[in-house]
Amino acid sequence: MPELAAFQKNFADRLEQPLPAASPMRVYLNTVLLGALDALSANFPVTREIVGTGCFEALALAFARRSPPQVPILALYGREFPDWLASQGVSRELPYLADVARCEQLRNEALFAPDAPVLAGNALAALVSDRLLALKLRTHPATRFGWFATPAMAIWLAHQQGFEGELSPDWRSGGAIFARQGSGVCGFELDSPSHRLLVGMRMGETLGAASRAASLLYPDADLGACFGRLVNCGAFAALSN
Repeated sequence: MPELAAFQKNFADRLEQPLPAASPMRVYLNTVLLGALDALSANFPVTREIVGTGCFEALALAFARRSPPQVPILALYGREFPDWLASQGVSRELPYLADVARCEQLRNEALFAPDAPVLAGNALAALVSDRLLALKLRTHPATRFGWFATPAMAIWLAHQQGFEGELSPDWRSGGAIFARQGSGVCGFELDSPSHRLLVGMRMGETLGAASRAASLLYPDADLGACFGRLVNCGAFAALSN
């Protein structure tokens, strides 16, 4: 198949040559990059606000050239963007930036995750104590949470409230949780006891076992209030029959 070999070599050689300004391939690549830029701007709006539009566009284009979209649905494009952002020079100046982007990625995933019935508080009210503590609750398919070494969630929340100016949050580690209620996603800061409850139950612990472990780590915590807040935000899937 000498003709095929010649065609492949010619094609490879053409790829290495600079593209003419008005070539169809350049138009296609520019369209793809523009779509990627628009998607990243929509998926990471707080990150864009923090660094400014010009800086964000430069970062987004550099990321898109390295990791172009692989599927036509761009709502979740940029899964690797926060980790990539952590390796860039801007993150040395803004050490919380990548974690803020991770919060935004959690929110995006929660928004587009599969739907399922949510655990309601009244479904637990009728259970006796032993039965309640023996429950192995499943997190809802739309629930996303994480723990960060920076006050990223506090910064994200401040931007949801129309924050303007210089923000100086307490520099401490903290968690974030996003859960879907109806068609909307709620997000709030996750404290250490609540995070331990969630991690334990995601690993298959009963509510009683997760509560005991959390109480040993955080003896002053009001675990009932922590659990109630998680239920009220829609963090768990409904009980199965």
